[in-house]
Amino acid sequence: MELQLVGVSVALPSPSGWVQVLEEVSLRIEPGERVGLWGRSGGGKSMLLRAALGLLPPGARWQGEVYWDGRPLRALSVSERRRWLGRRIGVVFQEPLWTLNPVRRCGAQLEELLRCYRGSLPRRRLREEVSLRLREVGLEEPERWAARYPHELSGGQRQRLALALALAGDPELLIADEPTTALDVRMRVRWLELVGELARRRGMALWVVSHDPDVLRHSVDRVWRLEGGRLVEEHPARALPVGVRADRISVGGGEAEVAPSNPLLQLKNLHVHHRTRRGWRSEVIHAVRGVDLELACGEVMSLVGRSGCGKSSLLRAIPRLIEPSGGEIRFEGLRVNELDGEALRLLRRRMPLVFQDPYASLNPRLSVREQLLEPMRTAELYGSEEERLRRVRELLELVELPEDALDRYPQAFSGGQRQRLAIARALSVGPRLLLCDEALSMLDAELQEQFLSLFQRLQREQGISVLFVTHDLRLVRALGGRVAVMAEGRIVEFGPVEAIWQEPRHPETRLLLQAARWLAA
Repeated sequence: MELQLVGVSVALPSPSGWVQVLEEVSLRIEPGERVGLWGRSGGGKSMLLRAALGLLPPGARWQGEVYWDGRPLRALSVSERRRWLGRRIGVVFQEPLWTLNPVRRCGAQLEELLRCYRGSLPRRRLREEVSLRLREVGLEEPERWAARYPHELSGGQRQRLALALALAGDPELLIADEPTTALDVRMRVRWLELVGELARRRGMALWVVSHDPDVLRHSVDRVWRLEGGRLVEEHPARALPVGVRADRISVGGGEAEVAPSNPLLQLKNLHVHHRTRRGWRSEVIHAVRGVDLELACGEVMSLVGRSGCGKSSLLRAIPRLIEPSGGEIRFEGLRVNELDGEALRLLRRRMPLVFQDPYASLNPRLSVREQLLEPMRTAELYGSEEERLRRVRELLELVELPEDALDRYPQAFSGGQRQRLAIARALSVGPRLLLCDEALSMLDAELQEQFLSLFQRLQREQGISVLFVTHDLRLVRALGGRVAVMAEGRIVEFGPVEAIWQEPRHPETRLLLQAARWLAA
């Protein structure tokens, strides 16, 4: 097995002309090699991967050639390429919702691939194989996960399922495009160890595309750096820098003067239950169990925990995107539980939510200009269209996107660029509280540090509060303030981030810290 790219150049159409995203890229991956592609989000990494697989978007113009064992892949028909892209090459994409069928149960999707690759298998043997594959990627209680639909899984759980699907054909080369952005630090460590062991045991080559130097240091041996669509250097993975560091954040502090007597947000004994069905039986999942939390005006607070612990359910219950099953929510003294209609819509403008998956939250039929103007028009902000457009340009500059991005659509951007658009849209309405659900997971370390500084500056200069949900304690330490550690739907530890970093009391916090320090080592 040998994959070789020779002189690959890619240009994408835009209203202002062609945008060159890759220029004369050449590289080679040999049998059993573990290699990485590193660079800033939006630098062309994912586009290079898609060019290698023949999955470029419609209308793309490209030159060069891709060879597998000396055979040009561009010459393959669609059916031939389909056979190759499972048996010979397995792919884990950055956004698992793209690769999962929303109307089929997770187990059925894995069964379909196993039948495709292994032919007809007895029903019992097929179920045993599905259970084995799900356990292999860290999904314990496989019968439970196999019976669910993708939307019933957390982002990290969906990514683990996508890995199981990619490995179903026992490929010779596994390509992983930002594979760990949706995983908590403990599962990130387990994923890296798992894939490394599988690659060694099977003699499988590994190509990891990531903006996270910590991930590449622990998963590959050598790394290409892509900058502005060009390969600029190649070096050993151990020479990569450390990811986010607290001492590089430009605006220090993050410690707000907490005023519990007059909090901005209060959660009292909050419960969130999800009801699912398994055949004729009904099952209740207790996602949030009796959480009490107070957030002061101008405070930045972090909520940390492994994927599936209930963080996202708690965050979505605050603006009532999902209905709480019990307890009380107060925002600026208002009982959120009692609001409806126009009053609830007005409240949500004051506490926008930045979702983990930007592609699912951005409208693919609206340009960037319309994505950012629409919230301001709805809220009747800034008086005139000229003032709104001026604010749009300021927001693009804030999130480091060029002005020519205004007339492009979300699908023309990388995952990290789409996340920057989602953050800009949330800031467009002048929020009082910013709810961030893994908002920085798709950004490279430099941009993560810039946004952490931005959150602190918004706190200091505009009094905006931030509730920052993440699984990465390194980001939390860089951000500062107070942190709540969540496990199995409950807050198990709470206090200043430095105190928890230095002396964690709960076993769950110790495990998260151990994984974070291992990644940074």
